[in-house]
Amino acid sequence: MSQTDAQLVKRAQQGDAAAFTAIYDQHYDPVYTYLYYRVLDTALAEDLAADVFVRLVKSIHTFTPGEKPILAWLYTISANLLTDHQRKNGRYTWLPLDESLAGGEDDPGGLTQQKWQTDCLLAAVNQLTEEQRLVVLLKFVE
Repeated sequence: MSQTDAQLVKRAQQGDAAAFTAIYDQHYDPVYTYLYYRVLDTALAEDLAADVFVRLVKSIHTFTPGEKPILAWLYTISANLLTDHQRKNGRYTWLPLDESLAGGEDDPGGLTQQKWQTDCLLAAVNQLTEEQRLVVLLKFVE
């Protein structure tokens, strides 16, 4: 944990609103990106990210600076919220039809090849355990 994060956490634990704002500003984008690539829905990812920071405010007193980085703790909160969401609403999200494949000026052969590669990649990723998927997501998406 950087000294700045440790100082921000200590200030936030004392109720400093500016410290919460700074933590939010520094860590919102990685939290949102993590959630977006898990749910593939912009609005839902925004809602879940907001809930992560609400939980941060409610439970900042339980965080021990220096034990682990604040971002790691935010990822843990994100994963827990995502699990709760999936339990309530089902595990899979239906995606809209990709309209770019319906026609247009792009090369149909190239689009078909890209779609096939994407499908193969998703099939391979779906064979991984949840923990392995998380590692791939954090390694290649962030």
